[in-house]
Amino acid sequence: MTLFLSYLLKVSVCTAVFYIAYILTLSKETFFKLNRMVLLSSALASVVLPLCTLKITKGIIVSQELAQDTFYGEVTGEHLFAPSVSNTVWTDFLPSALLILFLIGAAIVSLRNLYGVFQIFRIIKNSRHEIRSDVKIFVSNDNVIPFSWFRNIIISAEDYNTNREVIIKHERAHIKLKHNYDLLFINTVAIFQWFNPIFWLLRKELITIHEYQADNQVLKNGIDARKYQYLLISKGTMQSFSIPVVNHLCSGNFQKRIKMMLKKRSSPNKAIKVLLLIPLLAIAVAAFAKTEYVVFPKSLTTEIPKYVAVRIAYPEEAKNAGTSGEFHVRIKSENGEVKQAEVVDIKKYPNIPSCEPLIVVAYGKSTEKPAETESVKGLASIENELLRAAALLSQFDNPEWKNGNHDFILPVVFELRKPKH
Repeated sequence: MTLFLSYLLKVSVCTAVFYIAYILTLSKETFFKLNRMVLLSSALASVVLPLCTLKITKGIIVSQELAQDTFYGEVTGEHLFAPSVSNTVWTDFLPSALLILFLIGAAIVSLRNLYGVFQIFRIIKNSRHEIRSDVKIFVSNDNVIPFSWFRNIIISAEDYNTNREVIIKHERAHIKLKHNYDLLFINTVAIFQWFNPIFWLLRKELITIHEYQADNQVLKNGIDARKYQYLLISKGTMQSFSIPVVNHLCSGNFQKRIKMMLKKRSSPNKAIKVLLLIPLLAIAVAAFAKTEYVVFPKSLTTEIPKYVAVRIAYPEEAKNAGTSGEFHVRIKSENGEVKQAEVVDIKKYPNIPSCEPLIVVAYGKSTEKPAETESVKGLASIENELLRAAALLSQFDNPEWKNGNHDFILPVVFELRKPKH
């Protein structure tokens, strides 16, 4: 329950961040297609990102003593089996109350959407219609604001007789640009974000972008701009029957729509501002990252090197090539059996627990600089020896080793000294 409420809060925060970034960067530009994609992507990212949490693994070494309970004085059966007493406060019921409140709001928004769909079918059923090449036009006797629903255009009888050419071109643009699919998605998200005022602003902005696109298509088709603007103003001031789940002729802020029609097209170079939104994705992923702690027993940090010390050898090929240095073996085990071992770069695994370093000393036969092929063979022989020695840990008879799954680093230093005289 708490996790779900936490998820909803994270979605709200993401929505607010992306919406504010959009308003500051792109909202006043005429990149209608780009802005539409940014708003839809913002809504989708806000829903998905809190679910895709990045796990950061961090190893910690603990003593066995930390994993036990300590009692002082005389311990009786009464102490062992006495029920715990807790005082119930009103905050204990807060998550349940919030969840119930959320479900009530979600149910209201769902019913509102369903009622809107019901209204559409009722209007369609009671309207006369005509079929054109790509759409169906339904003429209603109700005083309804014209709107489109997928491939259906609904228009009042009065508008059909006076302004049908302009209105049908406007609604055809919505159908061609598939705006109803956007609304289907955004209205579904609204069921879960009904309490978030920023989300409703984002939804309103998306609907306004839809109208910018439809207005642009109408004007491109040769409709007189002044007459079209006057139609929007006259329809916007009338009290008419409208449906909440669709784009109708007067959706959005018609004053902003008129200003956008008169505005000069934005320079294509300004579209680069969309790149400013990319760091927000990285910040969101980092903000929702979870730290996963890997516990490694402290005793094993010394017992494992002791066990390996008597079973590892300095390879002859490495001695002959003069190969030495510090190497790190990452070992993964399950219940005492080594599942994976590899020689790694320690810099890439700063959060994995590490054993005490094991030092293997040998005396070299030559101090001359070896050939490149000998150096390669020397390194390969050391790596093979490290993996062989790591595999022997499957025979390590230690309770802490066998009763757990471990992921750790074993540092091994191969030190080559000059021969003694």
